[in-house]
Amino acid sequence: MAVNIIDGQHSAPEPAKALRLSEARERVLQEELRSQNVSIHMLRDKLSAIQRSYAESKESADRAQRAAVSNTQMQCTVELERQRIKWQTAENDRVSALQRDYTDRLCESGEDWRCQVQELTQA
Repeated sequence: MAVNIIDGQHSAPEPAKALRLSEARERVLQEELRSQNVSIHMLRDKLSAIQRSYAESKESADRAQRAAVSNTQMQCTVELERQRIKWQTAENDRVSALQRDYTDRLCESGEDWRCQVQELTQA
């Protein structure tokens, strides 16, 4: 209730004035609500952008890790094949040396007919 200054008595505010005050309060509240809704939408947009960025970064990191693993596997496969070839070459050399040694011993003992044929063709 408002106080009438002239006679000091309490009087009810005018209905039109009360309605204007009520409408003004409503507009202020609606503007605050709109402002908060805009803030909420902006925060949601920012959150969505951060989530997208995180997902893209994670996918990129996952791809890089898969590529690194694949590269490492390929390097291991190449090194394994290189070692296999090295071992196979050494094994082939060892077998050839054993065969030559065996053939030489057979030739020395005269037990291998191929040596006799070879000596005849060279003579």
